[in-house]
Amino acid sequence: MSPDGAELIYDDTGVWSSYGYRWQYSPSNTHPLLNLSSSYCPTGAASCAGIEILSRVDAIGVLQTQGNGSFAEARNVSVTSAEGVVINLTQELIGAVPAAMTGSIFSAYCGGLHGMRTRTLNNQAGVWTYSHTAKWVGGGEHWYCTDVNSKSIDPNGGVLTVSGDPGHINVTDRLGRLTQYVMEVWNGTKYEDYAPTETGKILSVVYPEGNRADYEYVRNNLSKVTETPKAGGGTARVTFQASYPSDCSETTMKVCNKPIYTIDARGGRTDYSYHGPSGMVETVTGPAGPDGVRPQTRYSYQQLEARILNASGQLVPTGRPIWKLASVSQCRTQASCAGSADETIKTYTYNDNLLPITETTAVGDNSVAPVTTGTTYDAVGNLVATDGPLPGTADTTYFVYNAYRELVATISPDPDGAGPLPRTVERNVYNLDGKPIRIETGTAQSADASDFVLSRFKRMTYDPATGRLMKVEDVLP
Repeated sequence: MSPDGAELIYDDTGVWSSYGYRWQYSPSNTHPLLNLSSSYCPTGAASCAGIEILSRVDAIGVLQTQGNGSFAEARNVSVTSAEGVVINLTQELIGAVPAAMTGSIFSAYCGGLHGMRTRTLNNQAGVWTYSHTAKWVGGGEHWYCTDVNSKSIDPNGGVLTVSGDPGHINVTDRLGRLTQYVMEVWNGTKYEDYAPTETGKILSVVYPEGNRADYEYVRNNLSKVTETPKAGGGTARVTFQASYPSDCSETTMKVCNKPIYTIDARGGRTDYSYHGPSGMVETVTGPAGPDGVRPQTRYSYQQLEARILNASGQLVPTGRPIWKLASVSQCRTQASCAGSADETIKTYTYNDNLLPITETTAVGDNSVAPVTTGTTYDAVGNLVATDGPLPGTADTTYFVYNAYRELVATISPDPDGAGPLPRTVERNVYNLDGKPIRIETGTAQSADASDFVLSRFKRMTYDPATGRLMKVEDVLP
């Protein structure tokens, strides 16, 4: 469960989200995604009719392996895209040591049996080659392996090298420029102390020209960044800071790793407070302006439940509430402005899947009429329409998707309502790999662009060997 209350619930036949969606595992289910607010699926059902969503046939792979008994030590993979672009890979396990050293043949490779390293990659454009050097450290029953040098050579002869030991990484790019990283190293408990392990936190970076960045942390949260210019660069050192609560316990874990305040490079301080039940931000108080006023934005939340169909075809709450944004309030010129003309308030409503469908903007004293805009979604969650603040649908923008969830048309608002001016329409055409090959611009009188009239289009041409974009042409019909 996430801090706002959203959940993924697993059972024998699938997984469903407390937002009202379900993924049905059954092999007989051709379309396994269901929107339970529009499609009923009984608990435990082996198959339910889902939403048709297609995926591009990205590739067909042919795998050949060279093995050591029951597992592969090396493999060759050939990948052909739907448009005929071919990529070939050779991969192998590295750093083999006697099984007696690690206790098992399955752990006697650097990275174990799943640690395949790429040796070559080639397509019609050329060949990239890779080499790796492994190092084992430790002793007794505890051994640890790491790459200490990896090198890649591109088809033009450019060399990229990554080398180092735990805690130090050196990257030399294709122009011979060196960037040095210092990483935090954890020596572990009694079990792991034979194998220093990087925690993933960067402590410092020294760039090729000598400028550097240093990083500090509090409970794995970035708390300070110091950027030091290169010698003779003529600029000053820059510091960014963040402060976190000192207490981090089970009762405070939703907020204790979020900053209390941040200080930017100019010394401007921004303070934050949080909504305890959800952990989401409740107030943001920015740095003072020239008038000394610190602008504040305030957020309020409400618990809502998605609604799904029951066996009788009725929409009922899921019984699993989720915290959702209810309103955002800002002062335009004052530090405190609740209920005044200086306050701007935005409020939100949601559909059965808890996707936002309206945003209403008002002023604190209601001296100006509220303005509402709306959004509409399809069963998958694609945005299909945005309705502007004017009455009716003349200021609505429509979006059309294909079965791959690719945007195929954008239909702009009617520029003059019932007048003669048409809507502007943009349509997209894709190749079998899902890359756009034609973007058409034209007009239509109808909201669904069924009477589309082409004005011009862009044509994209791709290299058939590599799939890279080669040319873009503006074409008049």
